[in-house]
Amino acid sequence: MPNLSKIDFSGVKETFLDVFNKLSLPEEEFFDLIRRYPDINKLDDLITVIQTEDNSKEKVIYPEIIELFEKYYGLVDSNILKENQVSYYHIKKLEEMGKIVKLKRGLYALRDTHYVVEEIVEASFFVPKGVICLYSALVHYELTTFTPSEHNFAVSRKDRKPALPNYPPIRLFSYDDDTFDIGVEKIEKEGHVIKIYDLERTICDVVKYRNKLDANVVKESLNTYFARRNTNYTKLLKYAAKMRIKTILNNYLEVL
Repeated sequence: MPNLSKIDFSGVKETFLDVFNKLSLPEEEFFDLIRRYPDINKLDDLITVIQTEDNSKEKVIYPEIIELFEKYYGLVDSNILKENQVSYYHIKKLEEMGKIVKLKRGLYALRDTHYVVEEIVEASFFVPKGVICLYSALVHYELTTFTPSEHNFAVSRKDRKPALPNYPPIRLFSYDDDTFDIGVEKIEKEGHVIKIYDLERTICDVVKYRNKLDANVVKESLNTYFARRNTNYTKLLKYAAKMRIKTILNNYLEVL
């Protein structure tokens, strides 16, 4: 066992850094290499591995990260990366290689166009506290044949509105704080969990925000809902009372 107190560690560190610089190999990548090849016990073997990795970095170093992107249909955020222990360094390297693109802070997409998530899923990442509502919710529940040009998300008035991208197109609706959480549920699309208002809350929103929606869509969605067998009138009236639209809803029920 050598006497560690006599070793010049500053000199050792300087030597290591010099090696890293000459190899153009960052420290994190070097030690990641050591961890992945625990059987290396000779310097020549280490040099061979470094040379091999350098010639095929994209295939050897990062296949598990690319597979992670593919699992989520090409789109992952910082939460997914953290859960899978993917380092920021590796993400930056993949970005430099042109394998992934940064959509916004903490959100990355696989550049391969074969892996493309549904637009509403991508939109949900730009409104992390939002809930799918109105036109978008109506489409999800197949209550309308109308195809909206924007993805609708409800946001609480107490929260700061997020910055929106040029694409995908998103429209935000500010909801009252005391009713914002009514009827929120979670659905899974392509491996991603996103929030949406349930069927009865969506109908209540149609009634409450009827003046902001196309009159034909309002009529179509209400007719479709009340023609279904899986409706929950008890829940609908409960929501309507909390949202102070019970009288208006009853008026629609009489007409329909």
